[in-house]
Formats: sequence, structure tokens, C-alpha cells
Amino acid sequence: MHYKIASLILNSGQKPNTAADIFIAQPDGYKEALAGKLFVLAEIESPRNDGLKIINFLIGCLNSNYYDSEKIILKEKIETITVESIFEGALAKTNKDFTEFLEGEKIKTSPYSLNMTVGVLYQNELYLSSVGKNKNYLIYKEKEPLPPKRGQALLETEKIEYRATDLSQEKPAGEGIAINKIFSEISGGKIPTAGYFLTVNEAMSEYLSPKQLIKIATKLPPAAAMEQIKNTLEQVNSYVSFLGVLVKNTAFSTMNEEDLKKKTEKELERFDYKPEIVSIEEKTESVLAPSGFFNLKKRLDGIFKKPGQKNQAFPVVGTLTGRQTKIPFMLKDKVFFKRRPSFASPEKILDFFKKIFSGLGKLFSAIMKTSNYENEEESTGEKKYWSRNKIKFAALAIVIIAVVLSASLAITKQSNKNATALKTFNEKVSTIGKNHDKIEADLLYGNNVDAQALWLENQKILNQIPEKEKSSRETIIAFTKKQTELSEKIRLITRVSADLKITADFSKLNTAAAPQQLVLTSNIIYATDESSPTIYKVDLKENIVTASYDLPNIGGLDFLAIEKEDVYSLGSDGILKLNAQSQAEKLSISLPTEIKNIGGFQIYNSRVYLVDKQNSQIYRYNLAEGGFSGQTAWLNAKIDLANAANIFINGDIYILRQNGQVEKYLKGQKENFPDLPIEEPITEASRLIVGERKVYILEASKKRLAIFDFATGKLLNQYIFDKLSNVKDFSANEANKKIYILSGATIYEMDIL
Repeated sequence: MHYKIASLILNSGQKPNTAADIFIAQPDGYKEALAGKLFVLAEIESPRNDGLKIINFLIGCLNSNYYDSEKIILKEKIETITVESIFEGALAKTNKDFTEFLEGEKIKTSPYSLNMTVGVLYQNELYLSSVGKNKNYLIYKEKEPLPPKRGQALLETEKIEYRATDLSQEKPAGEGIAINKIFSEISGGKIPTAGYFLTVNEAMSEYLSPKQLIKIATKLPPAAAMEQIKNTLEQVNSYVSFLGVLVKNTAFSTMNEEDLKKKTEKELERFDYKPEIVSIEEKTESVLAPSGFFNLKKRLDGIFKKPGQKNQAFPVVGTLTGRQTKIPFMLKDKVFFKRRPSFASPEKILDFFKKIFSGLGKLFSAIMKTSNYENEEESTGEKKYWSRNKIKFAALAIVIIAVVLSASLAITKQSNKNATALKTFNEKVSTIGKNHDKIEADLLYGNNVDAQALWLENQKILNQIPEKEKSSRETIIAFTKKQTELSEKIRLITRVSADLKITADFSKLNTAAAPQQLVLTSNIIYATDESSPTIYKVDLKENIVTASYDLPNIGGLDFLAIEKEDVYSLGSDGILKLNAQSQAEKLSISLPTEIKNIGGFQIYNSRVYLVDKQNSQIYRYNLAEGGFSGQTAWLNAKIDLANAANIFINGDIYILRQNGQVEKYLKGQKENFPDLPIEEPITEASRLIVGERKVYILEASKKRLAIFDFATGKLLNQYIFDKLSNVKDFSANEANKKIYILSGATIYEMDIL
């Protein structure tokens, strides 16, 4: 383990409007090795019950979102996934969950009442996010010049002392904190050699100075140090709580004291060592995120400068909200090193071939000399050292070396080609992983436009990868699956796979029940069964299901409508009216065309409205003795209604087209109504309901219900009912945020946002 950690919580119990707690995660060894240890220091000024609820929720949510992240499992296989990105994603999701928790529990609290520090320790690295007034101290060693003796102009020597830097990131003046973005800034880096990290609440920082805290923290082991601080604070007659978490970097604890001292001094001397902190702030009003895009910029504060070095300006880094801010300190070590060339590096290969060619040159020179010796032997008759056999052997050696060299060149070329391909592949994988993080963060804050652009970029990269790679590499398989998931999120698709609540099962009344349509009024649902013919009645308040049989014959129950407490069904031979007391009567009407050409039927203000697809007209009928008469062409303009799928009336008349578009009419004239854009076009729309705030369109053949904003036409959600076998119709109760789905002979109930 690269660190030791200890905590202190000292509650006075005298302040009823404050709740406080410290949490240090205890994950299993596998998760801790991959993702480190999470810790939380939290204090909230709120009514105690609400405060405890908030703290318990945030701690549980942070722990769950972090250690249950699927990225932890993929971290071993995908190099681009880091602890930073996992932490970023957990915080972004917690921001959203916290907002929903406050709404669900109806708790009102101010973000300024929350003082919270969340951190992750991974090996000797620290990733941190803090909100409120907590103090976060980085304790490190620093060279300090000794004071000069009298009459001396220069310093004779230096000593090493511990110093503390406050890493707390204060908001610029005038910049607020949003309750849905309490964790919007993240810092990360390494804890220095033999260094410490200490986070305390505001009360402890006021009662104990940084100098006192440094002295205690550096002289004792973490557990003993926190006990010493506790003993000191218990002597204070205070009505406040004291909280603290102390972390010590023990990465070099196996060194003896002399070696550790030399290492620290060497760092100070060689690198002008000073702890740094890098703030990582991701644009998730969009980024994914983490979720994921980190805009890192290093800079040195004035306290890090060398003698004679000028102060450098603070860098500007991006934030989750798109604003810009200045980060005052950096935590990561400045480490500079010269990279050693690898075995297959160009430098090594070039040196190898230089030696080969040098050897061949020497061998060729020797052969030339041998040839001269042979000629001289023949001319003078004197015996020379080199013989013809030796010359042949040398020539054969040259051929062998040439072949080996050619093969080596070919292998090296292929190796370089493979290395280039691997590098390109890794770059693509890295880009896809980062884009996925950005997409997730974008989706958390409703920035679907940017998320869509990033998704398309990823899809383009995946399309460039050979099919063999796609099917054999686990990383690409995981990314392809992730693309599918994100595609549905971008398109606002919710697959309803969980078991839905059953409101009514008509097969219990009639084993051959085959209901076709639904209407909802007050607490009553009506459904028609054309095969019987029967009208079913579901009392939602009393949870009673009944049926009306032996109804007057109207030539089939083709359409269903409702007005007040009465339900009406249209057939080829009239209209059936059923009142709240289940009394039925037949009303006459003269249809303008065959029943198969009727594209919609509604009752409004005791008037019947029919959509005639054959004649492209809406006909209106007035209530008369025994039925409806006085057929009137309602539309004043020529409009093609051949593809009309349904009609809805609430004062205005809305016509649903089969392609999912809705048209609005008033007094026979077409009115402006926003388009309803949807990425996967609707082709077989079947039912329309227009509420005060939303427009609901059912595409029964695809088991899809699309919900749009009434004012803007923006898509809000798409529900796909995968587990339902035969979706036929639906009805909506906008006030209670419920929808009722008719599938087979059963009505299911589902809550909607």
C-alpha cells in the first residue's frame, strides 16, 4: 500500500442544525487495486434530520457510483481508462442523482450550506473535489535558506522544512454554486515523497493553525497524529464539530532514514522540487463525463519559482459549466528524464546495421587482398597465406550474410509497419474512450447536440477498423456495445424491460377477450372488444373490472371516444353510447363514406367529428333526437388526408399523420404547430393524445411511444416496450404522470417523467 490514512470526528452535539460525518471506503482487494480508496468528509448546516438524510445519501451514492462503475472492470483491458475518468464519471452522476433525490424527498437546501471534500487515493496519487469551506492542505518538504550571520551577504547553507499549501479552490467573486453541480471541479496529482495530505472542516482550521497541524502530522504516524489532535481539541469548550482526514505517502517507507533523506534532497536539488496540483475540470453540460475530457494546463505559482525567476500567470482551464477559472496550485511532481531508446527503436536498428556494413566492408577488403595474393602466387610461384578454398568460403559467408541481412530488413520493415498500425489503433481507441466520457457527461446535462456529434465521430472511427479487428479485440467489442447504448441514450430511448404493473386482465372475465382500444376519463378506463362485442370498464379507484355485454348492434365497435362520463363507439351502422351507469343506447348517424375510410372519430361539445380519408375532409355532426345529423364539411381548405392516422380535439383539432407529424386546425383553418423531429422516423403512427404540456404518439407496430414537448416540439423521451408481445393502444393521465398500455388482453400501468 502506498499510503496510510486516519480520520477524526469530534461531535459536540450542541448544534442541532448541523450534521457531519466521515466515510472511508473499504472495497475488496481487487477493486482497491484497480480504483484505490474513496474518502468523504462532509458537514452540512441544515435541520439535523434533513442534514443526515443528505449526507447519508451523498456518501452512499458516491460509493456506489464509483465502485460500481463498469469502467473499473474495463480498466484492466483498456489503457485509456484512468482513475481520473472513473472519479469524474462518478461525480457527474452523483450531481444528477442528488438533484433527483432533493426533488423526490422534497428537501430544500442551499448549496452554500454544504461543506464537503471527496477524494480518491490510488497508489501515491490523489484526486480531489471539494465544495464549501473545508481546508485541504498538502504538506511537503521545502528548502529554506538559513538566516545569514552578521556581516555575511550570502547564505552559507540550507535546511529542509515542511510547508503546507491550501488546495481549496475558492469561487471567483460573483460566481455562484448550482445545486446540481456541487462537484464541478477536480484536482489530481501525486502526493510528494514523504508528504502528507490533510483535509479539515472550517472549525478545525480556525482552532488549529497550519503550523500546529504540520507539526503534529509530521511528527507522528497518522493514527497517533489524529489522536493527538483529538486530545488537543477536547480541551476546547466549543459548540462545533471537528472533522479531519490525514493521509501519508508511504511509497518509500522501506528506505532507511538516510536513503530517504538523500532522495528528498536529490529531488529538491535536481528538480527544484515543489508539489504541484493540476485542476481537471470537464465540460459536462455535455462532457462527457467524465465524464471524460480533461483540459490540463500546468503553471507555477510564485512560491515555486527559482531565485531570479519571474512569477508566471495562472492558466485558464475549462469547467463543467463552460465558464473559465484560475487554479492557483499544482500537485503533480515535475519529473524530467531522458528516454532510453527501446530495443526495436530506430536508433538501435541504425547502429546494428552500421556494424553489419562495417564488418562486410572489412571482409570485402580482406577478400580483395586474398585475390591479390593468389595472383601474386601464380606469377612468383611463392606460397601465400590465402587459398582458393578460403576465398570460396569467404564468398559463401558473404552470401549468407546478405540473405540474413535482407531477411532482417524485411522483418524490421514489417515490425515497423505493425508498430505503426498498433500505434494508430491505440490512438483510435484512446479517442473513442475519451469521446465516450464526453458523451456521457453531455447527456447528463441534456446537451444532445454535442453528444450526437461525438457519437458520429466515434462511429466513423469504428467504421475504419477492419471487421477482423472488430470481432477479435475485446476493446472494440466493448466500444461497439457502448456505441449502441449511447445511441439509444442520445435518441432518448428507454427500453421498458422491467415487469410493469398490471391494471386489468380481461382474460379473467372472458378467456377469448381481444380488446382493441382504450379511453380514459376521470378514474375509469374503457376498452372495446370488437369480437364479442363487449365494452370493458376498469374502475381505477376501486380496482374493479366489469364488462357490458348484449350491447345494441351498430355493425362493429371500430372507434372509441369519450365525453365527460359517457363513452361512445362508432360502427358501420351507428354510434353506441354507454353512460356511467352502464346503460347503453344506439344513436343514428349517416357516414360520409365506408367505415374503412374513416381515419378518426371524436366527440366534443356533444358534436361528432369524423376524418374522411377518401374525400380529404373533416365532417361535423350535431346532436339531434335519437342520434347525430346535420353533416357539415368543417375544413375550409383543400387538404390531403389520405394518410391520416388519428384525430384529437381539445378545442383545437389535431390530425396525426402516419409519418408521426401532427397538424393543428382552428375554425377550419390550419394553424402553426411545431415539427416533431425524431431520428428514427415514425412510419406507422396509430394513436395521438395532446396534453397541456406534452404530445403523445403511439407507433403500435414498433411497440414505441414517443413523447414531445407541446410548446417546442422537442423530443422528450421514447419508450420501447420490449417485453410486451402485442401493443395495441394506450391512454395517458398527464396530471398523475401515468400511462396505460393495452397489450394483448391486459392493461399495464407505468410512471413517466
